[in-house]
Amino acid sequence: EPHIAAAEVLKQFGAELAATSRPFGETPIHLSAIFGRCQLVTWFVNQGCDVDARTGAVESDPMVAQLFDTSPFEPFFHTKDKTPLMLAAGEGHASAVSALLDLGADVGAVDNQGFTPLHYAAGAFWREQPELVQLLITHRAAMDVQATDGARPIDLARRKGYDSCATILSG
Repeated sequence: EPHIAAAEVLKQFGAELAATSRPFGETPIHLSAIFGRCQLVTWFVNQGCDVDARTGAVESDPMVAQLFDTSPFEPFFHTKDKTPLMLAAGEGHASAVSALLDLGADVGAVDNQGFTPLHYAAGAFWREQPELVQLLITHRAAMDVQATDGARPIDLARRKGYDSCATILSG
């Protein structure tokens, strides 16, 4: 894969594989998960990157709000401590979610607002993701975890109008 070749060259020249980016605080493994690059996610883990690496804080930058609509990312936009699994689930990348689970990602991890990967799948950014909700439940994701605002995964699915996810989560 060309992305791995590029990463190997960057590593050869001393690139920090766990460096965070601005303004969202993601590391390369987070970005690989966001874009569904499963082989690259695996490569980063094989290089010693933490499969459950945490994002930093989202920087307050008025330009970000001007550049794109952040509403699909709510209520997750301003959270920190997101894992690659959370972001892959929110983006809807089933293959990346599967790869991360196979690599030992923590299905019970919580971000700084108490959201789990199941919350991210249930309140997915772009479209309903019932297959990811089911996959995480199959991997023992707890369906009743409440975030700091009291929201459970089923509540996020209902807010977004994701009826199939809500049905799965009600069972």
